[in-house]
Amino acid sequence: MVACAVITIMFFTHDKGHPGQAEKDLSKSELVTLVCGVVFFMAFFMAMYVEVKAKYTIYKLIIKFIYLNQQWYIDEYNKAEALPVEV
Repeated sequence: MVACAVITIMFFTHDKGHPGQAEKDLSKSELVTLVCGVVFFMAFFMAMYVEVKAKYTIYKLIIKFIYLNQQWYIDEYNKAEALPVEV
């Protein structure tokens, strides 16, 4: 999606300086812009569909990760349970 968006923007800015053509055929840059725009929107709608249908979404996993890492437990130091240090 990002690559399609970048390529589309690059070709839109590239074609800004050229006057409009009266030809019926699309130029190479117009064709690339059209294809990238179509692929971008297909990828966007596919991503939205997967996000809705998925059991564990990226957003839910990030929120769960943040929630679980908010509670820290600090045990008291017990010398008997400490590992022996070899010298």
